[in-house]
Amino acid sequence: MEVHEGQSSTGEDLISKLSDQLLSHIVSSLHIDEAVRTSVLSKRWKSVWRYAPKLEFNEKLMIKPLSRLLESRSENTSHQERILNSYVDNGLINGQGILIYVLLYRHHGNVDSCRFVHFSESMTILKQVQNWIDFLVHHENGIQDLYLECEVPRSEYGNMAYIYKNMKLNFPPMLFASLQTLELSNYVIEEISPFQGCQKLRTLKLRKVFITDEILNGILSNCEFLENFSIAWCGHYLPSLIIRNPILKFLELQQLSVNKIHVFADALVVLVLDTICCRAKNIVIDTASLRVFRCYYNTDRISAHSFGGDIHVLKTQEIFESCAGPVGDRGVTYGINSSEEGLLPNHISKFWEARDQQGDYITPKLRSVYMKGFKGKEQELEFVKYLITKATKLEMLKIIFGNYGRTREGVIATMNLLSLPRASVALAIVLKPGPNYV
Repeated sequence: MEVHEGQSSTGEDLISKLSDQLLSHIVSSLHIDEAVRTSVLSKRWKSVWRYAPKLEFNEKLMIKPLSRLLESRSENTSHQERILNSYVDNGLINGQGILIYVLLYRHHGNVDSCRFVHFSESMTILKQVQNWIDFLVHHENGIQDLYLECEVPRSEYGNMAYIYKNMKLNFPPMLFASLQTLELSNYVIEEISPFQGCQKLRTLKLRKVFITDEILNGILSNCEFLENFSIAWCGHYLPSLIIRNPILKFLELQQLSVNKIHVFADALVVLVLDTICCRAKNIVIDTASLRVFRCYYNTDRISAHSFGGDIHVLKTQEIFESCAGPVGDRGVTYGINSSEEGLLPNHISKFWEARDQQGDYITPKLRSVYMKGFKGKEQELEFVKYLITKATKLEMLKIIFGNYGRTREGVIATMNLLSLPRASVALAIVLKPGPNYV
């Protein structure tokens, strides 16, 4: 007899015998569209989705079959739902909006985490997005992790008039005050007030936001207990980015055009800089605990934001020169683009050796180094040779070749590095070809 997954040898349904708490956690991994559908499996599953601790709504997936499913179980429609139905009848709320309201009202358990992917009109029609958040903040024990993403119509890409009219984050003061994690994607942020009182916020991620340096610095000053901060792509050139946070542990800056970057974070452990346009003389990174440093450069991400037409992408050496304090004592991991457009400067091994002689002692603390876009050029080989022969605690050296610009001679010279005497007996060297390597 064939035994299907989730069944015993006798054909008994073992999954349905799991506890309600465990089943609700399983259902919480599904999009709400699929989670609600589990209610038709059996009486055992009818209300499981109502106690899922994690919800995910995507207005693009709020389809008619789900609407019919909810209508078939609407014998106990609440007063609030009847009011919402009247809004739909009068064209005040779209069909997806009413579904989200109904599902939120019918959910009974605590909601720890929720993600909304919504259309831009949901920001303006009866302030639907604001009301969804307000409901979750005041529901049961209150939501802890919130992820918001505004869906931009393809026809409106690049239409700044549309973006500033329909994607503006006009939320009331202290709306985010109870959150521990907040991620925002595709919004215009012109007010600090929603971030007031964010004493509990530990993680903040901003993706594709239109925000000025004044607002951004104001938000960071309100989130004084932030431990993880990430910002990727900003619609404005930023005159300054000032981060003063003694407990910040993770910082990621990606695809930004900034005149001045000042970071003062004693507890910073992980620093990621990905395609940052900034003058080297205007960057200061002061940290004494750095363990992981990644510096990348992606030519596809270079935008028109520049300084009088002159785009300057930070180089690895410039970052090291801007770090006022030595790295942490527990070891450090470095990830860098090897030679993409000169990101790895000439004579970096001499520069690194000079830093060690000055008392920074970077090399003895290295645990792992990842180099991407490797081409086998002279300065790259010199740097790798220095690491192999000088880094006494290095455990992993991973070299990923680039798809373009490498030569056969460079590849052979890189292979010869494997025969060098290693300062660390635990060192593993991994050479990985690029995707198009033959």
